Amino acid sequence: MGIPSYFRKLTSSYKGIVRRNRIGTVDWLLFDFNCLIYHVLQRPDCPVYSPDAPASWEEKFLNEVARYTMKVVRKVDPQRGVYIAIDGVAPMAKIRQQRMRRFRAAVEAAVDGTARFDKNAITPGTAFMGKLSTRLQELAAKHSSATLQIRLSDTTEAGEGEQKLMAFLRREEATGKDAVVVYGLDADLIVLSLWTRAMHFPCRPMQLFREHVERGEIERDGAGEEIFDWFSIDELELAITTELAAAACGRGGTKLTPKESITDYCAAMMLPGNDFLPTSMSFRLKEEGHQRLMKLLQAGQQAAGGPLWSAETGLAMAGWLAILRQLESEEHFRFGRAVQKKLQARGNDEDPEDEPLRQRADEVFVVPGTAHLLPNWRQIYDRLAFGGCGARRAAARTYIQGLSWVVDYYTGKPISMDWVYNWHFAPRWATIVEEMVAEGKWIAPPPQGARTLEPVEQLGMVLPLASWHLIPSGVAVKRLPEVAPEWFPETFHVQSIGKRFKWECEPEIPIPTPVQVWKRLG
Repeated sequence: MGIPSYFRKLTSSYKGIVRRNRIGTVDWLLFDFNCLIYHVLQRPDCPVYSPDAPASWEEKFLNEVARYTMKVVRKVDPQRGVYIAIDGVAPMAKIRQQRMRRFRAAVEAAVDGTARFDKNAITPGTAFMGKLSTRLQELAAKHSSATLQIRLSDTTEAGEGEQKLMAFLRREEATGKDAVVVYGLDADLIVLSLWTRAMHFPCRPMQLFREHVERGEIERDGAGEEIFDWFSIDELELAITTELAAAACGRGGTKLTPKESITDYCAAMMLPGNDFLPTSMSFRLKEEGHQRLMKLLQAGQQAAGGPLWSAETGLAMAGWLAILRQLESEEHFRFGRAVQKKLQARGNDEDPEDEPLRQRADEVFVVPGTAHLLPNWRQIYDRLAFGGCGARRAAARTYIQGLSWVVDYYTGKPISMDWVYNWHFAPRWATIVEEMVAEGKWIAPPPQGARTLEPVEQLGMVLPLASWHLIPSGVAVKRLPEVAPEWFPETFHVQSIGKRFKWECEPEIPIPTPVQVWKRLG
């Protein structure tokens, strides 16, 4: 979703939503725990990895994870409880992303050649995650008391950590009326927290708590310890609803309740892209995306004659069509400006992250020697992104399904764990509008499947061969490279069109589905 750019935009637009000190009493501290694991791994005092003694290193690292966990607990000082949620089995839409990240990282690690802890061990189903679960259970037993309970959801329970936290809140298990604090500051977590609070406990304070980042680095005090930010979800909600209400009043637009305004905002945040749908080259948060989103909401609500989404009726098609048509009308200009901006950017020849600038793959859309779009850039885009017309239409229909799927997932409704958007590029807005109009109604995602993955099965779907040793012996999925060797390429093309930084680029590798895996394994 453009995590750094979204956070910067919010903090620069809405003053006062981030503070350095806690205000009021905290009842519950909730950990999106995978964030903490990776943070401890990057701390300056993290034990130096020793390939000759991996078990000893893991023991030291787990000690550091437990120590840092309690450091955060003491900083936040919850009065009622702590809930720790570790990523379990994820939906196929997230498994696709995990697989691509891990395969790309494996190639980069092979080039680097330095002996390091295999971060792919931080995946459900590994022995390391089992040890982590045991250590956290010991921590919970040691520090729980009659007044403070510490609860754990580990990798054996399905679901992403952030989704487990929101489900915990929806079930009203976070007792009390004082603040709920969530450790983590990903863009998705901001939107999830806004949406969940508005729908389930609008009068209760809620904050995100995370290490302060300045110019890409964790800021520390004189003793070398992290400085923390308190990010107020209720203050952000007030700022957004106030801005939307003022705009509606000034233009004679549709007047909504604060709850309707904030849930519409959260639903619309699907459009700049997220973990499950790719970002359009003509609508990005870092390129005036948030300002445009706020204006688009007004147009969509006016066309819908009310809110763009409600828990009872779902997505209002008339309103979303109005938004998509507005995006379509601006697509030529915005796409051309994005291509031009990238081609004119000056990178550092020695910085690996600037590799997409050096490749200049976006030149395929412009007149040679200029930065002007070719007259047939749309046809070129569709051919590169989808191949034939049939795939282009299928991608648009799947994308429309995805808008509804993401909303259901973020609001806790049942979802298909098998649904996935399996293309590297977003459809053009015109194609999406064409398919919505042709269908005449919202194209719904498929229903829930009958079977879900086990953690070790997900492990086999996301790991490259370089990390295959992390899969336990004796399990069926261990045979996957033998029965499906084509799923495990060690060299591949990395798609850089529309990408500014190397970390954004996606490898073009096979993405097997759970059904395909089960079929191969018999």
